[in-house]
Amino acid sequence: MRHVRRKPTKREYKKLLERVRELESEKANLRELVDNYRGMLAKMQIDFNNFRKRIERDKEMERAMASERVIKEIIPVLDNLEHAIQASSNSSDAESIVNGIRMILRQLLSALSKEGLEVIPTVGSDFDPAVHEAVEVVNVNDDKDDGKVLFEIRKGYILGGRVIRPALVKVGKKG
Repeated sequence: MRHVRRKPTKREYKKLLERVRELESEKANLRELVDNYRGMLAKMQIDFNNFRKRIERDKEMERAMASERVIKEIIPVLDNLEHAIQASSNSSDAESIVNGIRMILRQLLSALSKEGLEVIPTVGSDFDPAVHEAVEVVNVNDDKDDGKVLFEIRKGYILGGRVIRPALVKVGKKG
């Protein structure tokens, strides 16, 4: 059986032509929609990159301001150290020189404390490996000294709840 292809009628031809126009119009609308979405995506990518750059600049500015604040606290300490050096070259009184240096140390610790620096407690406290580093274990006879920090070799510091340098200590051990 042979299939004979017939020619569409005028009415069918008009309908097909109308459908082709509808599809072409829909295709144009979809292309326009895709182009709009592509434009929106490109704009969003640019906005996101600008936002990321602004955040980076803000972070850098914040770091600089934090550093400036700390440095402003420490500059008077530097001034006092210079004064102490000048005074020590003109004085033979060792006690007044030591007192001046102690005052400067307190001033420096105060400035750093304002920035959140804490000195780790040592002598008399329980040994804590999270904040203390034992460099020597000392035999003790008294129960109250067992597991206690007996001597501080080097101060340790905590900043923002994190140990930035453990304290070096000698620890008592009954035995």
